Amino acid sequence: MVWERVHSRQVPKKHFIHHLDGNPNNNRPENLVRMTTSAHTTMRKLLLQTRKKLTKPAFERFKQEILRINDDGTVLLTKAVFMF
Repeated sequence: MVWERVHSRQVPKKHFIHHLDGNPNNNRPENLVRMTTSAHTTMRKLLLQTRKKLTKPAFERFKQEILRINDDGTVLLTKAVFMF
């Protein structure tokens, strides 16, 4: 797996590799981030609900704003997600 090779470790249990651009065929290292499975599920539900309410440009900005990417290839949902 690309993420494991780049970060020299295995993906921990209960974690998921997320493709930032939504394309599962785009395995460039800069497109891959590690999330907990629960955070990924929460994010997907939120994005599905939000996609219908925003214009495409606003939705793309929203996606960028809800994720905080750490230097170690992990990602966290921001506080804004829980206030939405």
